[in-house]
Amino acid sequence: MKKALFLIFHGFDPNNGISKKISYQVDALKKCGIDVHLCYMDEKNTKKRIIDGEVIADYGNGILSKILKRTDFSAISNYVKENKIDLVYIRSNHNANLFTINMVKKMKAFGAKVVMEIPTYPYDDEYKAQDISRQIFQDKIFRYQLAKQLDAVVTFSDYDIIFGQRTIKISNGIDFDSVKMKKTINDTTKELNLIGVAEIHEWHGFDRLIKGLAEYYSKPQDYLVKFHVVGYFFSKEIEDEFRKIISDNHMENYVILYGKKHGTELDNLFDRCDFGIGSLGRHRVGIDKIKTLKNREYAARGIPFMYSETDNDFDTQPYVFKTPADESPIDIQQIVDFYRQFVIQPKEIRESIKHLSWYKQMKFVLEDIFPKKRSDNTIRLAYCIPSLNRASGMERVLTEKVNYLSDRLGYDITIITTDNKGIKPFFPLSNKVKIIQLDVNIDELWRYSIGKRLFYYLIKQNEYHHKLEITLRHLQPDITISLLRREINFINDIKDGSKKIGEIHFGRYKYREINIKILPNFINKGLSFLWMRQLDNKIKKLDRFIVLTNEDASYWKGIDNISVIPNPITIHEEVTKHSNAKRVIAVGRYTYQKGFDMLIDAWKLVHSKHPDWTLNIYGPGNKESYEQLIIKNNLSSSITCYGATNNIIKEYEESSIFVFSSRYEGFGLVLAEAMSVGLPCVSFSCPCGPRDIIHDGEDGILCENGNSTMLAEGICKLIEDPILRNEMSKLAKKNIQRYNIDNIMELWHRLFTNIISGKI
Repeated sequence: MKKALFLIFHGFDPNNGISKKISYQVDALKKCGIDVHLCYMDEKNTKKRIIDGEVIADYGNGILSKILKRTDFSAISNYVKENKIDLVYIRSNHNANLFTINMVKKMKAFGAKVVMEIPTYPYDDEYKAQDISRQIFQDKIFRYQLAKQLDAVVTFSDYDIIFGQRTIKISNGIDFDSVKMKKTINDTTKELNLIGVAEIHEWHGFDRLIKGLAEYYSKPQDYLVKFHVVGYFFSKEIEDEFRKIISDNHMENYVILYGKKHGTELDNLFDRCDFGIGSLGRHRVGIDKIKTLKNREYAARGIPFMYSETDNDFDTQPYVFKTPADESPIDIQQIVDFYRQFVIQPKEIRESIKHLSWYKQMKFVLEDIFPKKRSDNTIRLAYCIPSLNRASGMERVLTEKVNYLSDRLGYDITIITTDNKGIKPFFPLSNKVKIIQLDVNIDELWRYSIGKRLFYYLIKQNEYHHKLEITLRHLQPDITISLLRREINFINDIKDGSKKIGEIHFGRYKYREINIKILPNFINKGLSFLWMRQLDNKIKKLDRFIVLTNEDASYWKGIDNISVIPNPITIHEEVTKHSNAKRVIAVGRYTYQKGFDMLIDAWKLVHSKHPDWTLNIYGPGNKESYEQLIIKNNLSSSITCYGATNNIIKEYEESSIFVFSSRYEGFGLVLAEAMSVGLPCVSFSCPCGPRDIIHDGEDGILCENGNSTMLAEGICKLIEDPILRNEMSKLAKKNIQRYNIDNIMELWHRLFTNIISGKI
C-alpha cells in the first residue's frame, strides 16, 4: 500500500468549507487504497504542526513562533523520510520561498513524489485588497523555482502549464455522501427563492444580483423573488459594503443574510430554495475559467443554478443559466423565465455529475503520478505545432492525419501547441486526440521591432524548450514529430527517450529566406544561407526527415535520412463535380506566394475572350490589395474574392476548372483535392508539387512558372474544348487516387513501426 501525506499550511476546522473539501480529498485517496496522513497547523495556545492528531513540531508563542511557522519545515521532511511516504500532496498557500523550496527538495531526495494543488489560478488579483502583499511578493519571486522541484501542479483550471511546470487537470469534486439531494419541489407559481452559499468575497459578485433585484422591484411585481445568502463575510469591509448595497437599494425584505449554516440547518434551507447563485464576479480578479466547488454542490443538491465564468463541466448543461461576466445588474426576469421552462428533476441533475466525485478526481491524480507500465503495443505520438486554429494546409493535413491514426489505427496522440490558447481548432479534431497548450505565445513577437523581437524570441525559445522537455518526459511518446517550427532548434537535445522526426509542409525553395529591407541583398542572402545551414545540421540529427515531393527531396543535398510521403486527400471517391457552370475556382491564402496577382493578370486575357466565365478565389488572409487590382483591371464583374470556407468541396463541385497560380509550394494540397473531385486543372509548374501531381496534357495542364500568358492560354484551352475538359476530369479523378488517405497513411504507419522497431 502506498503512503501519502496531505500537507496544508493553515488550520483545520471540520466545519469550515475548505477543511471539508480537504477531508473529502483525503477520504477519496483512502478509497483509492492509499494510506493517507493529514498535516495541518494548530494555533490554539501555541503554534503546532500536527499529523493525524499528533504534534510533530511545537513552535511556542511570540514573534519567533510566527517566523518558525513559515520557515521551519524540517519536521515534515523528516516525517516523509521516516515513514517512507510515496506521495506528498501539498495544498498551496501561495507561500513559495526558499524554505518551501528546500522542503520539497528534501522530500524528493527521500524518494517521494510531490505535487501541489493550486486551488485558484491565476490568483494574484484576489489579494490586491488584502494585507498579505509581502507574502505574494515573495511568492512571485520564488514560485517558478518551487514549481520546478515538483512532479506536477494540480489545477482546476484549463492551463496545461503553470509556473513552468506541467499540470494535472481535474475538477473540483463532490463527496456525494455528505451532500444531500433536495427533497421537496416547492410551489413556485407565486414565488422563487434563490440561494447563494459562500465565504463572501467581492468575486462572488452577489452585489450584481442585489442590484438586479432593485431594478426588478423598481416596478410593481406580482411575482416574488428572494435571495437567501448563507455564509460569513471574508472581511468587515466586505460585509459593510454588502449591507450598504442592500440598504441603499431598499432590499431588506428580499435579501436575507443567515451567516454560517451547516448540517441539517443548511439542508433545510436548500429544501426551501429553488435556484442556486454561483460566482458572478470572477472577472474582477482576472479569472474567466474556473471549476468552482459551489457549482458542483448545487448540482449535487439537484437544483438549477447560474454563474458568469466558464466551467467546461457545466456550460452546456440544460439546468445552468449563464450570465455575462461584466458589471451589469443581473436580469431577474430572465432567471424567472428560465426557471419557468425548467422540467429536470433533482435526481437527474445529481446523476449528471457522478463522474465528478472526489474519488474519481483523486484517482486521476494517482494514475498520473503512478502510471501503470505499458502492457499494450499502442503507438504514442507527440506532434509539435504552433497552433491549430489557422485555416491553412499544414493545420488541415495534420488534423486529418491524427484523426485517421487515432480513430482507425488506435494510436495514442497528443498535439503540443505554443500559441492561441483557448481558440478552438479550425478543422474538426477527433476527441481521442489530446491537446496540450504550452502558452508560450511566440507569434505575438511580430508586433515588435526586429531588435526587440530577437531579444524576446531568445527568451521565448528558452521557455518553450523547458516546457516541451517537461511535457515530453511525462508523456513518454514513442516518437515526437516536429513540423519544423521553433522546436527544431532544440528537439534533438531533449532526451526523453522518444525518436525524433521532422516533417516539412513547405518546399526548400524559398524556405527560410531572409528579406530585411534595410539590409543589402548580399547580406540577406548570406544570412539566409547560414540559417538554412543551421537547419540542415538540425535535420541531419533527426531519426527521419519527411518531405512531400520527390522534386523537393532532390533539393535537400547531403541529407541522407530523408523520406517522401505526400499529403493525403480525404475527399471520398464518390464526390464529384456535377456542374458545367462557366466558373473557374482558385483556392489559397491571400499572400504573395499564391500568385493571385499573376492570376488576375492572366484573367484579363481569359475575360477578353470569354466574358461570360467567372473566376472565384477562396482563402484566408487580407484580400484588399487583390480586390483593388481587380477594380484597376475592370474585372469586378468577372472575379470575386471570398474568405475561407469550411465547405470548399461544395465550391469545387459547382465549378468546371481549377487554376493554381502559386510561385512556389510545398505540395499543393488544394490542387490534388480539386483533381479528386474531378476538376481539370491548369497550374504553374512551380517548385514543388505540381510536377509530382499533374501528368501534363493527360489529367491537367502545366504552364511555365510565372508566365501569366501561358496560364491564360491553358484556361482558355479548357474553356474552348469541353470534350478535352471532360476527359481530363475523368483522368484527374482516377489518377489522383494514389494520394488517397488510406494509401498515404499506410506509408506513415509503416514508417512509424519501422522507426520504433529500429529497422530505420
